[in-house]
Amino acid sequence: MTLLNDWMTNYELDPALAIPSIVGALSLVLAVIAIWAFVRARRLLRVLPALEERVAVLNHSMALLTDTTESCFKALSMQLQFIQSQNVLRPSPRPAAPVKTRRAAGEKVRAKVIGAARRQDALAALAASQNSRPGAAGAVEGHASSASILSTFVA
Repeated sequence: MTLLNDWMTNYELDPALAIPSIVGALSLVLAVIAIWAFVRARRLLRVLPALEERVAVLNHSMALLTDTTESCFKALSMQLQFIQSQNVLRPSPRPAAPVKTRRAAGEKVRAKVIGAARRQDALAALAASQNSRPGAAGAVEGHASSASILSTFVA
């Protein structure tokens, strides 16, 4: 209070004028703070409808995802119950697997030759059946044509 008294005495302020001017200054400061807070609140309230809309869209998306996941799990559960009721999960008897022996290099070549001979015989029979039909469009004629067909598939 001494500072206020010194200030009033040095500047010859009347206490009747000093107190209302201090109260007015404080009121002005509080009014500025209140206006600033009101403007900030108004800005925030303008954003609120857009925020509510986004939350509603996210809520709808979550509900859709939840329903889809729930129906998927129900379908899987029903399928598993069906499989268990039909005893499909029972292991099926399997025949004994034949023991494979490692072939020597000569046996591999011989197997390839046998396979080629079988294919050649099958193609010769096909060419012969084509030759036996007279007047068929595109029929293979003669052994020269069948030899070229055979050489194409055998090679």
